Amino acid sequence: MDEFIKLLHKDYELVQYQMKDKAIIFHIQSSRKELACPFCGSKSMRTHSVYEREIQDLPIQEKKVILLVTTRKMFCDNPQCQHTTFAEVHPFAAPKAQKTDRLVKNILHTSAQLSSLNASKLLKSGHITVCKSSICSLLKKMPAIVDKSSITKVCVDDFALRKRFFYGTVMIDLEREVGCSTNG
Repeated sequence: MDEFIKLLHKDYELVQYQMKDKAIIFHIQSSRKELACPFCGSKSMRTHSVYEREIQDLPIQEKKVILLVTTRKMFCDNPQCQHTTFAEVHPFAAPKAQKTDRLVKNILHTSAQLSSLNASKLLKSGHITVCKSSICSLLKKMPAIVDKSSITKVCVDDFALRKRFFYGTVMIDLEREVGCSTNG
């Protein structure tokens, strides 16, 4: 099982794991002795406090995977730094994120093909907990596919493929007469 955790990052180790009805819970922690302050870059070995972060990962064997990550809060010993403490940053998840980067990538790939509502239903059937509003938030954070500076006139229209069931949106660049549509 420790090899599975090493796939997340080489500096992490498995403390213990539990198997429940619909979930596998991995208690993991970093094996690094010193951490760099994200604000000034100075190294620190002094721990202020410890807490656990719950981060969802890709499912295994049709079970939801939860990573309980022991997270250290460290003292910053640099007197020029504005911050006296900082939290440990985990390389496999964004700060304050509740999902691993690879799970977010999976969610974005699925939701790019479907509406957020249908993507949420499909992902829930695959043991990934995500609501449609979270999918919309993730999609808004994605880098832009179209160079917005080159478009000056746009026409946007909604239409129903089947009333109350299937809807779509069409966007047309009026100067180039190029369009794209999405179903939702």
